[in-house]
Amino acid sequence: MKIAISTESGNVCAHFGRAPDFTFVTIEDNQVLKIEILQNPGHSVGSIPQFVNQQGAKYMIAGGMGRRAEAFFNQYGIEVIVGVTGKID
Repeated sequence: MKIAISTESGNVCAHFGRAPDFTFVTIEDNQVLKIEILQNPGHSVGSIPQFVNQQGAKYMIAGGMGRRAEAFFNQYGIEVIVGVTGKID
């Protein structure tokens, strides 16, 4: 399973589109196999959901996002989890 987290200085960013980077975490058998931090590719309509999909993530964790953005993620089969705050650990 691969999870994307909108991040800023090791914390979940309040708004996914303004996050300076995204942390991708690969988990298998309840073990973290890989953590990769990639810069935000730019905030244009639909670009971040496409970017997250290209990285193979099936979940997007963020502090918040609008309904339109959530719909873009859902088009790629990516489940959105919002309302998360604090350190990504």
